[in-house]
Amino acid sequence: GDEDLAKALEALAIRKAGDNVRLLATLGRTAENLNRYNVALRLYQRASELDPERAPLHYRIGRLLRLLGQYEAALESLRKAVRLNPRWARVYNEIGAAYRDLHRYADAIDAHRLAIALDPDDGVSYASLGHTFEKAEQDEAAAQMYEKALELDPTFEEPYVGLAFV
Repeated sequence: GDEDLAKALEALAIRKAGDNVRLLATLGRTAENLNRYNVALRLYQRASELDPERAPLHYRIGRLLRLLGQYEAALESLRKAVRLNPRWARVYNEIGAAYRDLHRYADAIDAHRLAIALDPDDGVSYASLGHTFEKAEQDEAAAQMYEKALELDPTFEEPYVGLAFV
């Protein structure tokens, strides 16, 4: 079935990519885009074994671990990404999402606020904070963040959806 095909493709990818970190990462992104998160995760992990100083690999590993429900492991990978690139706002948003998934809303809010401090013109950060406020049942604060996200990018869909629920 599909899982057998995914495993065969993963084995082929690792065999053909060898120690080529860039190719492993590219194949990981391809698997991720195909929603083959476990395959993508293993490809990124192999790439990060070869190049442990590459922050984007740790970010992607953390993101996938979060999507797979492995929140503590996700936070560990995301913290590695932060150590390697402490000014990367996107990582803080992903940390916030992991904390939100763990219902640790105060920690999530702090992480999203760090992302906003690093990149105050990023509507995604405001929408992410809005989503966290929404989950924490702070609807007024959520609405304010969604409105700010739309102010920065009126074409961004997520804040419209969020506003419909707060």
